[in-house]
Amino acid sequence: MSGVIDVIAPDGTYLDFLECPYVPLNCCFDGTTMWVTDFGEITEVTAEAPMVGRLLRIELGVEGMTPFRGSIA
Repeated sequence: MSGVIDVIAPDGTYLDFLECPYVPLNCCFDGTTMWVTDFGEITEVTAEAPMVGRLLRIELGVEGMTPFRGSIA
């Protein structure tokens, strides 16, 4: 299984996508670096899947968007 990460402009416009070797779970930005966690090497999602993912570092060359710091009232 493999997946993609969609690249979205600050105004919400779809720009492109990044192909990932496996299923991405989450990502965050640190300046121009994007950190991605993935699901690991799996061929199908089952209860027996090992789910031993990785942490990937991707240098983008552009600043990532600052996370929204909201709160639940």
